[in-house]
Amino acid sequence: MMTNLPCNMVRFASYNSRGLNVNKQSYLRSVLADCDILLLQEHWLSEEQLNSLNTLSTDHMSVAVSGFENDRVLSGRPYGGCAILWRKALFLTATPIFTHSRRICAMLFKGNGFSFLCICVYIPFEKDSNSVDEFQRQLSIIDSVVSQHPNSHVILGGDFNVDLSRNWSNTRLLNDYCRQTCTFPVFRHEHSTVDYTHHFNMKYFYNIDHFIVSEQLCQAEILKQFVLHDVDNTSDHDPLCIHVAMDVAYIGFCQRATRPSPSWVKATYMHIAAYKETLHTRIKDTVLSYSAILCKDVCCTNIEHIDSLNVYASQIATACLSSANDTITFSRCRGTRACIPGWTEFIDPLRNNSLFWHRMWVDCGRPRNGIVAEVMRKTRAQYHAAIRKARREEDNIVK
Repeated sequence: MMTNLPCNMVRFASYNSRGLNVNKQSYLRSVLADCDILLLQEHWLSEEQLNSLNTLSTDHMSVAVSGFENDRVLSGRPYGGCAILWRKALFLTATPIFTHSRRICAMLFKGNGFSFLCICVYIPFEKDSNSVDEFQRQLSIIDSVVSQHPNSHVILGGDFNVDLSRNWSNTRLLNDYCRQTCTFPVFRHEHSTVDYTHHFNMKYFYNIDHFIVSEQLCQAEILKQFVLHDVDNTSDHDPLCIHVAMDVAYIGFCQRATRPSPSWVKATYMHIAAYKETLHTRIKDTVLSYSAILCKDVCCTNIEHIDSLNVYASQIATACLSSANDTITFSRCRGTRACIPGWTEFIDPLRNNSLFWHRMWVDCGRPRNGIVAEVMRKTRAQYHAAIRKARREEDNIVK
């Protein structure tokens, strides 16, 4: 039975994952567990792969755009892409908005008496006049989407590649856009505690990921903004989070339990042979109703015949299932995955060391310079390098 549970806050997060390999998927699941709506950039997925975002969490749904066209021949790794993932239990109506841009993903959420426009962006870095022109073009697309929904709040978030504390051309363009549209970067809000969202080898730090919201939300509804500096995050961007006061509801329901089942694909010849032998033994214990089997009436309505055939079928099914459970290897439950080969020997000690120095760095007030900061950066780099090395040498480690 479903019930509506009151909730006066919606948790948003913005994260540039720089790909979705196994390690980043694991970290992304932890981010999703603590947010209601996630704005994701640089997933690097093609259009055929976008549905894989729905497998990250059984509690969330997604809409996404790919950063490149299907018919385009890629040189090097894939790139770009935006997505919005939202919690299914939110009592909100979600409507995708098509922008015809591969750098923008938009959704319109409607609740009880209010609506808000959620826009995820990934805008290019300022490097020449062409990139500045592209920045202006994307801002005009955003403005067009917002102008089509004048009665909705705006929550614009993502990787803008703009540090508002630096005097760049794109910085001036973004500031002008905010003034003209009466929207405000939450970075300047009194409840924001963000120090940086992007780093280069933990040596250079920038605030280039932002949430920009409409005037009413910024003045009265922003509860806090913060950034997650997690050791297990292997991207050079850190998740940016805001909590917004909104009177919505959660749809409470019992989550479907998943159980492991026999994996016939992985079964060897010896497994099949053991299954056959076990099943042959257990079939002998079934009770066969000869009167029902030998009955020649195709329209038989004899209750005893019907009951005896049902019992016989149930016994056969039970014998098959129990025999498979005892002899065939099991698949993993959905949502779990095998550990990285060599984790215990090569990676876990480095992770524990990195966690120790990360906590030490936090206790010291997150300094950007000094011995503690240097050791924290070095141990994190060693931990992330060990993960990449283990992935490259997975076959050799298994052997």
